[in-house]
Amino acid sequence: MTSWSERAAAYEAALRLRRGDGSWSNDSLRQIAELYQVGYSTLRRWLAEGFPEPASERGWMPAHEDYVAVATNLTVQEAWRERFESGAVTVTYQTYCRRLREVDRGLFETALRGNEALVRNRLYLIGKPLHRNHTWGFDHTELPVWVTIPRYKDPIKPWVTIVTDFYSRALLSIVLIIGRPTVETVAAALTEAAVGRDYDGTFIGGLPVQVQYDNAKEHLGEAVAKGIGRLGIVGVPIDNHAHWQNGQTETKIGLLQREALRGVPGVTLGGRTRSGQPRFMPPNRGDLWGIERLARHLDSFRDHWNITRTQSVLQGRPPVLKFGADNTELVEISEDSLVANMMKEAASHKILTKGVFFRNSYYTPVDDNARLGTEVYVRYLERNRDFIAISPTREFNFFTFAIHEDCITPANRVKLLENRARQEEEARRIDADATARRMHAEAVADRSDAESSAVDPADDWTPDDQPPEVPDAPGAADPRQDAAGAPAAAPSPVSTPRKRPARTADTPRPATAPDGASSPDAGQPDTPDAETGSSADADSSAAPSDAPEQPTAGSVTVINTELTRRGPVVRRKAPLPPAPARGEQPAVAKARTSKAAARLARRGLSTPSNTPPPQTPEEQ
Repeated sequence: MTSWSERAAAYEAALRLRRGDGSWSNDSLRQIAELYQVGYSTLRRWLAEGFPEPASERGWMPAHEDYVAVATNLTVQEAWRERFESGAVTVTYQTYCRRLREVDRGLFETALRGNEALVRNRLYLIGKPLHRNHTWGFDHTELPVWVTIPRYKDPIKPWVTIVTDFYSRALLSIVLIIGRPTVETVAAALTEAAVGRDYDGTFIGGLPVQVQYDNAKEHLGEAVAKGIGRLGIVGVPIDNHAHWQNGQTETKIGLLQREALRGVPGVTLGGRTRSGQPRFMPPNRGDLWGIERLARHLDSFRDHWNITRTQSVLQGRPPVLKFGADNTELVEISEDSLVANMMKEAASHKILTKGVFFRNSYYTPVDDNARLGTEVYVRYLERNRDFIAISPTREFNFFTFAIHEDCITPANRVKLLENRARQEEEARRIDADATARRMHAEAVADRSDAESSAVDPADDWTPDDQPPEVPDAPGAADPRQDAAGAPAAAPSPVSTPRKRPARTADTPRPATAPDGASSPDAGQPDTPDAETGSSADADSSAAPSDAPEQPTAGSVTVINTELTRRGPVVRRKAPLPPAPARGEQPAVAKARTSKAAARLARRGLSTPSNTPPPQTPEEQ
């Protein structure tokens, strides 16, 4: 007996063999009837009268009111009785139930059991990512196992966040959470997945193209949304209460609970006993696993899933082989950059001597000791006060982490001290180099001054064989002529040169006659001039030895006011009162202090005297 679909295919094949005049060849119709196992006369009748409708579409068909009656009464029998008594249905109860299921099973299950039944009784499209790291999915769930926590009185059920790759079905990260999931836990899970891990030479990790997640408040937080956008990842939130759109992640969570937690003491998947307790709950609370042991167990399960666990959808291969067989380029990124991009933004703050003052605490930038006093932008985690990220730019092109003042480790202290010692060493080198440059510049300047102030011997020294030029004065006699007007005798070639007298810069050079000339003053010591009453030697010898040198033209004037004082300044201070003896009473000590002060006042030594002391006869 042929099915309705085979008979419909025979009818469609016969229609395609129609001639131009609307008739069919008998041989062609017999071949089609033999091929599809239908009668020749039956095929002729279908072509003449039309193809009949399927048997399920003939007779009574359920309407919208029938499904409403089932959803209202929550039983098919009560719905049939209501519809039968109203005259809307004339078929039997068995036919009524059968037709409700055959026409639309999804609507029938929804009317009886709600939306969850509809989700289980309909078709879905299978999404196939194009390559590795094309689509990630992550979600949370509460693990059905009791564990102990240090310093906790009672056991708890931890939460877990997993991240999976839809292309290779690999478990990228598993993060255990004590308490409800937060934005920080989502950032930690995505960071661990992107940093990746090496499995027997195959690296699994990198940045994805898009991330798929539900609309939980920890997923739609500002840090997650902006962090995903900063990393260039497309966020794809699913519809409300549409967990089937994140089906792979939901499947991984179910497999994790069934495969990883079986055999773990305290698991609640095995049902309950007669007394209402979980079947696998140990009688002694100390036999439960701790959170650390459960974390190690889940980490080993992650390695087992990615390396050993074969899957039929991957053609019997583990996820690591599926991931490694794809040649799509991986986008790798450092862990610090991931954490900084997944943090929440705050206003700019200034780096003080104690660090960055943020949220009523100081955060020390251990790695950045050279930006004291500058404004930096801050990113932080809402529920984690251990560290913050700071950057001089809003885009965080360059950033560093600042550690909370209570969380600085000995390694951080050593690193900070090393950076500070390096900074001090560089400062010493700068001072030494600056001092050397200044000394070199002063030496060069002194040498230039010495060269520029050197006196030419031809200008400062008058040889004995050539008399100096004296300006002509009215009525003055020419020294080169004698009293009779005849030229003076030439000097002796064996005469000794005359020494230059000591003089200052402002002392004029005296006009002297050559040695051996007939001059009334020749061979005599210098005497005071008739008009000035002094000579050059007398002036130079009369000048005090400690007198300041007179400034030359073009130099800065220097005045020493200490030389105008009559004597040295002596400032006397009143002596301190004597200290009280050891073991003396305060009242006695106070009395002794008062007496000492009165005695000093009588002597006039209570305040320093500004009057200079009397001078000695030698000083006068």
